[in-house]
Amino acid sequence: EVAVGDVWVVGGQSNMSGYSGNLIGAEEPSDDVHLFGNDYVWKRGSEPMDGGVDQVDQVSEESPAHSLMLRFAKEMALATGVPQGIVPGPLGGTNLYAQWQRNEADHDDRNTLYGSLLYRTLLQHDPNPPHGFLWFQGESDVGRTVAQYETDLETLIARYREDLDAPDLWAIVAQIGTHQFEQNLEGWVGIQEAQRRVAESDLRVAIVPTADQPRADSIHFSVEGYKTIGVRFAEAAREMVHGEPIDASLRVVAARRIGNNRSLEIEFDGDVSGGDGGLFRVRNDGAAVGVRSVSAVGNVVELDLDGRLDGVATVSYGYSVTPDRAWLLDVRGTPVPHFRDFPVD
Repeated sequence: EVAVGDVWVVGGQSNMSGYSGNLIGAEEPSDDVHLFGNDYVWKRGSEPMDGGVDQVDQVSEESPAHSLMLRFAKEMALATGVPQGIVPGPLGGTNLYAQWQRNEADHDDRNTLYGSLLYRTLLQHDPNPPHGFLWFQGESDVGRTVAQYETDLETLIARYREDLDAPDLWAIVAQIGTHQFEQNLEGWVGIQEAQRRVAESDLRVAIVPTADQPRADSIHFSVEGYKTIGVRFAEAAREMVHGEPIDASLRVVAARRIGNNRSLEIEFDGDVSGGDGGLFRVRNDGAAVGVRSVSAVGNVVELDLDGRLDGVATVSYGYSVTPDRAWLLDVRGTPVPHFRDFPVD
């Protein structure tokens, strides 16, 4: 039971570990997926993929349930015909700005989350670098500015590329989903925007939308939600890494004033549908402008406003605490990534 094929390094917090609360309807194991578990043993992959039985590095010890990892790896094995290996190291409730930092005196320090995951990956002595890095985290960083989280995430990816001697390492980042606390929405969308920006600025980083998936509690997804997110991680990898024509995640490319500055158009790089006014925030010189209606035709979404955009204007999208909303969807039914303070021309 050893990994032969493509190896993926996996980090983050609880939604990567998998906090569905149970294993009912769990993803079935596959002979094409192997796991280098927290016990430092290669084995056939099965949920819980990040289980703490016989854990060696106590820094990431916990007892999660169903995750997205196994479904992701199975989808990749099916699509590529290549066996997949997973090296996990996430920990629930952890932030990026402090708890996922590198010990500059000892990069593979096993007493740190960063170092433990790095050490376990290097321990394989694989002559080839890992195929990619999967990351699902950000909920514990709500309150950080967009620029702060963007810098922190860019730094994390750059450090793993350096320490794994893999300057071209692919990275796939989940955009955090919904939660139940209305008062945190602005900060929540800020983290989502930072994650979107990292993917926008690096051609070897992809983003995975998750906001439409059902939750098992205030913040964590259900078993079925994790399975769907695992499929989306695989779709992002198939498009970015293997060049399949999937278009796994649409990009917002422009926003402009129309109709005597009383409407605005948002343009995407693919056709969209859906959307409702409550999901958007429009500002003119910092003042809120209400959205009266939303219409989508082709790759353009038009917002009809209750005021004029005669100053410096921005548009934001993704304001909801429930996954069951009329999200903007691509032709495959995947939500458009959320964004904040996108400039209006």
